Amino acid sequence: MRIVVTGGAGQLGTVVLARLAADKRVKSVVSLDLHAPLAASRKIEPVVCDVQSPDVARHVAGADVVIHLAWIVTRVVERDAFWGANVAGSDRVVQASLDAGVKRFVFVSSCSVYGLVPGRTQALAEDGEKVDMPRFPYVATKQEVERKLDARSEEHTSELQS
Repeated sequence: MRIVVTGGAGQLGTVVLARLAADKRVKSVVSLDLHAPLAASRKIEPVVCDVQSPDVARHVAGADVVIHLAWIVTRVVERDAFWGANVAGSDRVVQASLDAGVKRFVFVSSCSVYGLVPGRTQALAEDGEKVDMPRFPYVATKQEVERKLDARSEEHTSELQS
C-alpha cells in the first residue's frame, strides 16, 4: 500500500509517519510538506512541496490513501496566506486525489468546527450544530473545508471517503 501524508513534518504528521513506517502492510509513504519530516525510515520518501502547488497531483498519483494533515494552526500569517494554505491547499489535495483515483482520503478536522461558544454546556456530536467563527481563521478554514468535503463526498461517494 502506498500512502501520501500531507503535513508529514508537523507534530501529528511525525507520529502518523512513524506509525505508517512500522506497519508491514504499508510499502511506501510519501511525506509532502514544506520541510523534511522528522520521522525517518526507508519507507518514507520526503517531498518538499506546498499543498497549493500544482506538483501535488504528481506526488499523489499512484497513492492508495491520502492523509491530509497539512494545516496552518498557530503560525501568524496574513489572512489570505492562511486561507490559501488551508482552504485552497486542501482543495488542491482533494482534487488531485480524485483525479488520481485515490480510494481513501482521510481529512483530520477538529472539534473547533462546532464553534468555540462561551458557556456551551451540551456535549458535541458529529451531527451537532456548527457555529460559524469567521474571526477565528483556524476554525473558519476547518469549517469551510468540511463544507466542501461534505459536498464532494455526496458527488463522489464511491471515489472519495472523508
